[in-house]
Amino acid sequence: MSGKNLVIIGLLFYFFLALNFRYKSNSISVTFLNVGQGDAAIFNLGNLGYMLIDGGTDLSVDYSILSFMTYPVCKIRFFYISHFHADHTKNLPSLITRCSKSFATFNDVSGYSFSKTTFAGLFSKNMFLNLPPDFFKDVQSGQMFSHTILGRPNLQIYILWPPEDVSKIKNENDRSLIMLFNFGTYEILFTGDASGEIIDSVLTPAVLKLIDGSLEVYKVPHHGSITGRSQAILDKLHPLHCVISVGANKFGHPSPQVIGDLEGIGCRVHITSEEGNVEFTL
Repeated sequence: MSGKNLVIIGLLFYFFLALNFRYKSNSISVTFLNVGQGDAAIFNLGNLGYMLIDGGTDLSVDYSILSFMTYPVCKIRFFYISHFHADHTKNLPSLITRCSKSFATFNDVSGYSFSKTTFAGLFSKNMFLNLPPDFFKDVQSGQMFSHTILGRPNLQIYILWPPEDVSKIKNENDRSLIMLFNFGTYEILFTGDASGEIIDSVLTPAVLKLIDGSLEVYKVPHHGSITGRSQAILDKLHPLHCVISVGANKFGHPSPQVIGDLEGIGCRVHITSEEGNVEFTL
């Protein structure tokens, strides 16, 4: 083979690698992780790295993210914590300590919260030494975060709930962050463990205008519990995919009535305990 042909082949190979790298670096996805009776979802944000929504209750998250990065490397930069129950947060300290972190957000905890105090106690002083300044950020309804992704639409995160002071909300589940993720014309609603009544109340006409047609992905609240059941929510959102993050439990989650409601509107139901990780490409 002539030197000229070798050069051409080399250039074609380089061009193929460049295209493949560009595709992978711009490939955006969200994966609801199978972490047992708990919640955790990871976003691949291309050039920005990764974002984690909740952290489960044990090392299941560490095991699950091996599909995205090689231990001990951790490229998770952003952490969004719905609320401070252990099945959403217990494994976060170990992850936050070793990841390429930028910030973590959660509901306004200026009021007394036993769960928040317990969560803070999971961190040792040595762990805190490695955290960036202002790493933990309280958030409240009305705020919006925008993440710029190379060559793709911005990912916009609208905080719909809770209000500024959660101390008046006695039920920790109803302090959950409710967040609308908007990526171009693709929308995902994260609900934590909030009740159906709370979720329905934040789906105002102004919020619904942010959704283009049917909602692509609905994270069913509270592991499919009856407390999150609301036909009004489904009638407003018309979700295409409904994800229930759940494992073995003594509470009867997910509720057969909730599953029946979801299937009744034609939503494709994904249950992590049955399907394993549930991934969507944005």
